[in-house]
Amino acid sequence: NRLNLHDRLARGYPFLEAEVVYACHREYARTAIDVLARRTRIAFLNSTAAEHALPQVINLMSRVLGWDTQRRLSEFLAARHFLKTMNRKGRHSDLSSMTQRQQLADTERRVRAVFDEQMLEPAKISALRDQFHELDTTNEGAVTKQALVRLIARNGDVFALSDE
Repeated sequence: NRLNLHDRLARGYPFLEAEVVYACHREYARTAIDVLARRTRIAFLNSTAAEHALPQVINLMSRVLGWDTQRRLSEFLAARHFLKTMNRKGRHSDLSSMTQRQQLADTERRVRAVFDEQMLEPAKISALRDQFHELDTTNEGAVTKQALVRLIARNGDVFALSDE
């Protein structure tokens, strides 16, 4: 599969997908935070745009560095945590004009790209979604650490995506 690397990571910023691949090959970048904060500096310029670029950065790095699903998830969570510490005012006009529902749909689409949706069968996606809604007792789109611990204790590793 030949990658098309001329696309920008975020609209309004000059950083290209090719820079992610270059950073991995030539500059020894090994984390999404490294690329977003140190190699491109987009995290410092506009954390909202960096968050928007995050799934594609992880997807590219995964291809170059051979990351498995667990590593991609770890990178996604670590980078999201890091970006929450950055300036949230951002100038990314595409995101600021979206409704909350549109933002959620856009985020879901980008996250699916990171985890190569074809790896998950529709039934598995549905089961994971049902488990999430069961744990989200406040309907705020969030799950507490205690709820996750209970789920893992009850069902085993919920992040094991292989069919056994």
